[in-house]
Amino acid sequence: MQGPGKGVIVNSMILALFEDEFAGNLNPLAHLRPVYDLKFGIRSIREKYLRIFGDEFISLHCRAELASVMADRNPKAEINTYSADKYIFINGRSVIPEKELEKISSDEDLLYTNNGKIAAAVLTGDNLKKIRAAGGKLLSREDFPDLNEKAIKCLWLDYPWELFLENGNEIEREFEGPKMEGNLYDSAVVLNSDMISVSEGVKIKPGTVLDAEEGPIIIAPGVHIMSNSVIQGPVYIRGELCYKSGSENLRKYIYRRGM
Repeated sequence: MQGPGKGVIVNSMILALFEDEFAGNLNPLAHLRPVYDLKFGIRSIREKYLRIFGDEFISLHCRAELASVMADRNPKAEINTYSADKYIFINGRSVIPEKELEKISSDEDLLYTNNGKIAAAVLTGDNLKKIRAAGGKLLSREDFPDLNEKAIKCLWLDYPWELFLENGNEIEREFEGPKMEGNLYDSAVVLNSDMISVSEGVKIKPGTVLDAEEGPIIIAPGVHIMSNSVIQGPVYIRGELCYKSGSENLRKYIYRRGM
């Protein structure tokens, strides 16, 4: 398995993300986007896989009503079509750890399942016929060929509240180590600096408390933390935001356990 950004074709397989018949259970969050474009932790589900497979070329399966918008937004991607001869299909509701992805082999067409559901599949040649015929239909087990199965570990996102409940744990899994590149004023208080990542361009004003004793704090570029704010991990604060004193409870919900 190649590392992040090393190219989409892994062992000659092209990544294909798909929506299955249970995608509607993630509404209303998924009304206007495919399930794999939902944010979970620091990144969207799609972004997690693209860090492994790269984004040079990818196939994206989505509901028919989203196809034209997806084509406009992803000009390099195949939308509901499959022109190559070998693909690794990954369910857009599944979060498969990289170590588990490394177990997927291109040597044999297989279904990789978890709790009776298809999390991933390697399909080539004639085994792609049903998928190609499905178009923008939400995929079910009947759209995959009858192949041998192999168990794989993954996290399923079945309902909207699971993204919120698991968000803090996912932030912890995605934490890549400490850094302090922003402007941290002298009177700011830092607890457990080994679990704090502050990007370039961040301003953290006097009196702020960064408490990472319960989990990592990740602050993206361009964030302005105003004086006397309290931030408790696990939390991810995305870029170009102004974080005010007294907003801790709201932000804690949105970024610690939310989207």
